[in-house]
Amino acid sequence: MSKRIISLLLALVMILSLGTVAFADEPAEEAAPAEATAAPAEEPETTEEEPAGEPADATGEPVEEELAGVPEEPAAPDEPAAAVAAPGKIVIAGDVNGVVPTVTIQGVGGVLEFHSAADGEAVSGGYMQMVVKNGYQVTAKDVGKTIYGSLSNYMSGSEVYRVFTFDTSSASGDVTLTVSAATPYTIVKWSVTGGKGFGLGPVDLDLGGNELENGKTSGYTAFGGGESDVISIHYGCDYEVTVSGAEVVGSWPSDTLINHMDLKVTGDELKFTVKDKTLPDVKNGWDKVTESYEDVDENGHPVTRTSTRWYYYKDNKKVHGWLALGGKWYYFDPSDGAMYCQSEYDTVGDTGLAQIGGKWYCFNKSGVMQTGWKKFTYTGTDYFTGEDRTYTEWYYFTGSGAGKSGWMKSGGKWYYLDNGYMFYDQVAVIDGKNYFLDEAGVMKTGWIKLGGGDYRYADKSGALQTSKWVSSGGKWYYLKADGMMARNEAVPDGWTAAGNGVCTNG
Repeated sequence: MSKRIISLLLALVMILSLGTVAFADEPAEEAAPAEATAAPAEEPETTEEEPAGEPADATGEPVEEELAGVPEEPAAPDEPAAAVAAPGKIVIAGDVNGVVPTVTIQGVGGVLEFHSAADGEAVSGGYMQMVVKNGYQVTAKDVGKTIYGSLSNYMSGSEVYRVFTFDTSSASGDVTLTVSAATPYTIVKWSVTGGKGFGLGPVDLDLGGNELENGKTSGYTAFGGGESDVISIHYGCDYEVTVSGAEVVGSWPSDTLINHMDLKVTGDELKFTVKDKTLPDVKNGWDKVTESYEDVDENGHPVTRTSTRWYYYKDNKKVHGWLALGGKWYYFDPSDGAMYCQSEYDTVGDTGLAQIGGKWYCFNKSGVMQTGWKKFTYTGTDYFTGEDRTYTEWYYFTGSGAGKSGWMKSGGKWYYLDNGYMFYDQVAVIDGKNYFLDEAGVMKTGWIKLGGGDYRYADKSGALQTSKWVSSGGKWYYLKADGMMARNEAVPDGWTAAGNGVCTNG
């Protein structure tokens, strides 16, 4: 047998050992993969001489290939994409009274708008916000797993808004937002007087630090809330700041731009006074001046006395005339600016009485204008006896401070005053009529008993009657031309007055 025949027989045996080869006109049946989600269970066998590789397109019919060479190993199909769960819903639980559904905050930095998630809304991914009132907090959970977020506090007027922001990009189901009570922030009012260059910002609450730059000199701030109870302020190095309503617990001066001060609130309101150190001192407010001078006492002996005068300044200028301070009225001399007050030697004397614009006013030792009844007691010499005696006089000053003039009813009784001075213990001629005012200044009516058994009579208006018959108690009396009741003498119409004043006919 020739070598050629032997070679053909060996090749035939090798081909039969590899299995049936499919040709184009006689295809073998091969099922396509059920799903292209995993690699084939078994890879085709290969030989070094004549491997039968799997076609590249595993889903179509096999194609004829050359039996020479080793084909590349087929790549495994791509992994399927992860299944996307349907978005969950937002569930709001807890104390819903603390929720602020929609809020617009008008602050020094402009308008900030926040919108809270609503119960039943779909979780859309990204982030969500819940705005609550002062004294509340929010926690978030996704199928029992805590979602961590951030907190921002904002003030609008005297209200504190707490904005809780949660990252929900990885949420896989319902997200529960639980609102619960929290330690509330304490709100206090603040005000600033003085220069610019001052910023106010509480710990963990952002007010922008631009209050005075925007012309704002008062507002509200907050502190505490379970955090620091210290309020921090900062101000320019060219300024000096004093504060009332708080205790300074720390300060850090700076040589560059800003000084810092930590405060612990002790009052109901914070009041800051700012002074620009680059400007010359400006005198404002009260100024006390004490001077000594030589005088003589009541016995003619020389004595050194002390005079204290008060002045009030506005922008380095003395105030003259009337000034209202703290709901009280003061008056400063039109010439030298000295305050009117009750003083033994200065200004208006020991009575505190002063005539201003034709009217009388009264000031106490502190210079405060007085109103209502005022009693003055002094010692003087009796005109008739020449002896020293104590006098008591009363004045009445209206709500405007001016002394009352004319009739005035007080406590059901009538009094007569002139520039505040009350008439008393006299017969006063008023508008052409005579009136009797007793030692207490009260106008009398009816019979008025005088010394020595004499009587006068005033009608219901208080006017003293003269040359007139008066019927009283079923009896008749006669008042003479001087107003005195007739006694032991003849009276007109042939009548006679007895010693008790009773008149009879005949």
